[in-house]
Amino acid sequence: MSTVLAGPPNDTLYGMNGNSIFQISKTTASQSVFATNGIAMDSITFDLNGILYGIEGNSLYTINLNTAVQTLIGSSGVAMDDVAFDGGQLYGMRGNSLFTIDKTDAMQTLVATSGVAMRKVPFSR
Repeated sequence: MSTVLAGPPNDTLYGMNGNSIFQISKTTASQSVFATNGIAMDSITFDLNGILYGIEGNSLYTINLNTAVQTLIGSSGVAMDDVAFDGGQLYGMRGNSLFTIDKTDAMQTLVATSGVAMRKVPFSR
């Protein structure tokens, strides 16, 4: 798994590997494929309302937890390595650059760059 995160309902664990998203049992670690299609997400994250978002390159998607349907929100600017929510704000990382991402249209705004390239943005609340 390249990403594992907890989310609703009932703080289910979700993992990602290639073009598959898995649900993971907290007691047995067994995995069941939740969604598979031609889109290999680079990162997935939940917002405060329990909506699952995925990023693939510079394209932002929502992933329906009931049907596993992935819906393109939009594409914009820089291909992101990782995304995470802090409060209601979606952030993206690309190398040493931090961006805000508008979750309604995928538009990106550069916040800052640092001297160190980052891969994972570990905040989500």
